[in-house]
Amino acid sequence: MGSNQSDPSKMTPNELRIQWGVLQRELEFRETILNERSKELEQANIKLGQREQELTTLKVELEGKTVELKHKKGNLKTRVLAAIVSVLFGVSTILFNYANSLITAKPPDPNGNVLLGIAGLIYLVCVIVTIFMLGGGN
Repeated sequence: MGSNQSDPSKMTPNELRIQWGVLQRELEFRETILNERSKELEQANIKLGQREQELTTLKVELEGKTVELKHKKGNLKTRVLAAIVSVLFGVSTILFNYANSLITAKPPDPNGNVLLGIAGLIYLVCVIVTIFMLGGGN
């Protein structure tokens, strides 16, 4: 196997068999490596599929939590606004009653008309805010 190694036409049958055996062993070795890499690739693809499925599940959960959080934030705003409007309705009612007492007193107090107007204005603002709350305009 000296200088004749590169040209198979000049090799002896014995050298050709040896060369064929060496190439066959090298081919088997490379097939083994290829099979191992193929198995590794299959396992990596399986793991990737599982991770993709987990990621999709987590993404759906995140979107659900985001919607739930937005709903709770909006719900909290609405509750606070409803509490403020309720207090203002109460103030408007008390102011209206006080203004009515001032108007009907003897002698009538002219400040009663002003307080009656302020009570009406507060009541009107509360009604408008309530309509927007019910409409979802937060």
